[in-house]
Amino acid sequence: MKYSTKLLLKYIAIYIGLSALVFLPLRQVFTSGTAQIFLFLVQFAILYTLVVRYYRNTKHLHDEKEK
Repeated sequence: MKYSTKLLLKYIAIYIGLSALVFLPLRQVFTSGTAQIFLFLVQFAILYTLVVRYYRNTKHLHDEKEK
């Protein structure tokens, strides 16, 4: 399995794990609209961070393909 595929699967597992173990229970506890928006923004920030980390870690692979 290629490095980029392993890394992608790792980040997907991290995101799904955080969503299921942290954000789903928090969404059931905090039911107000403001709390829901805050949880959405935090979850989106984590997803964005994982995407940026994936791109940074695989950038050298993409650069080698262009040459």
